[in-house]
Amino acid sequence: MPPGTLFPKDREVRSLDGTPIRYTSRGRGAPAVVLCAGFACPDSHWRYLVPSLRRRGRVLIWDYRGVGASGLPKPVGMRTIRLRREDFRLDRYAEDLEAVLDHARVRRAVLLGHSMGTQVALEGYRRMPDRVAGLVLVAGPYASPFHTMYGSDLGDRLFPLLRHGLPFVPPAVLRLWGPLWRSPLPYPVAALLGSMGEKADPADMDGYFQHMARLDPLVLVKAAEGMHRHSAADVLPEVGVPALVVAGGRDPWTPPALAEQMAEALPDAELHVLEEASHSLPIEEPEALEDLVLGWLAERFPPRRRAPGPSAGPTG
Repeated sequence: MPPGTLFPKDREVRSLDGTPIRYTSRGRGAPAVVLCAGFACPDSHWRYLVPSLRRRGRVLIWDYRGVGASGLPKPVGMRTIRLRREDFRLDRYAEDLEAVLDHARVRRAVLLGHSMGTQVALEGYRRMPDRVAGLVLVAGPYASPFHTMYGSDLGDRLFPLLRHGLPFVPPAVLRLWGPLWRSPLPYPVAALLGSMGEKADPADMDGYFQHMARLDPLVLVKAAEGMHRHSAADVLPEVGVPALVVAGGRDPWTPPALAEQMAEALPDAELHVLEEASHSLPIEEPEALEDLVLGWLAERFPPRRRAPGPSAGPTG
């Protein structure tokens, strides 16, 4: 099992472009809930939610292309020259999601996305609206977070510098990437940037940091560009299924105002703001998120009652 992952991915399917996508299926019952993680995230943020979802019914946990146990579309080549930003367009992730649903024989599912997973879920709806029963969108944007992070367009202006500058960083410097993520430094930096709130247990971030340490930053920047170029603003008013939108009141990456805009644009959406949570909401407020998600699922998708069988009549 790759470092930083919690749930072994025991199933594999090839996406349309041949990318090997790994996933696992837990529990039974319909509609299945499919978990769509954040940018470059393994499954570490699902630590607390999976057990409760599994008790309710079926849940699918999958790894994005180039993340966790899943592979890349092609060999990267020197300095990732063979990979293109088109390999990480959000519609590619939607194709991967459809391949997972096909392979798992899931006809309809609720898509639950955190952070960039919100974009993946909305793009999944765009691609296959008849197979999406509902959407749960947690601490995530409907378009590039670089447009709105920290309530400004600072990220929008800085990202081109990163995209164009990183390929020119000497290999000796890039080799510091892994040791930096394995050092104590990521914890205070994540707290400073608002990626991890004060309610988060630092141990719950270990998996994410371990996973980031083994990724290639040159691949990450191409994946980030795919996320940055995406927008599902045109999809929101066309969504024909119920949606639950959950935001963190202290989330600078996807501010609550963005969640309010998204909920207003969705035809049938319920909005909840957890005031003390930041961007890592699923591990900061696990009990509150569990209550919201399970309550919403029970209301919108109540368990089917089995029809009574024929009476056997009195015996004896």
